[in-house]
Amino acid sequence: EKTVSVVEYMMREGIKFKNKDSIDMVTIVHSVAEMVELVEQHQSSIDHSSSSDGPIVLSSLSPSMAQLRLKAGLMLRNMKDTWLTTMVVATVMAIQRQSKASFQSGELVQMSADDEALLSQSKHLLTTIVNDLDLDKCWKARPL
Repeated sequence: EKTVSVVEYMMREGIKFKNKDSIDMVTIVHSVAEMVELVEQHQSSIDHSSSSDGPIVLSSLSPSMAQLRLKAGLMLRNMKDTWLTTMVVATVMAIQRQSKASFQSGELVQMSADDEALLSQSKHLLTTIVNDLDLDKCWKARPL
């Protein structure tokens, strides 16, 4: 008998989502912690001057950008089309963790300057992954 995670069982059997939807949600749930770590840890390591209009040249990447490219690329290959949703959820979780605020339903909470900085950093990370590192849809490329 095959064992499945609680999340997968709830999505598939309890809520009766389609198979693809339940697989996507399980992927998001299992990957969000790693994405939170990426958002939080790479705040200072992203080289803001690395933007270029041409194709990426791997040998010209700084060591921190090369490490980011490797880690983000492996994560995106695992998450596939759910990576953007996972990043949004991870950003919200990182902001909540940082502010240690408990968000109650119906209550509006104003973001602090630190929260705004984390949101801005997450946007920059997204831009870096898509434009500078050219990793969007990297899961469709064949391995060398």
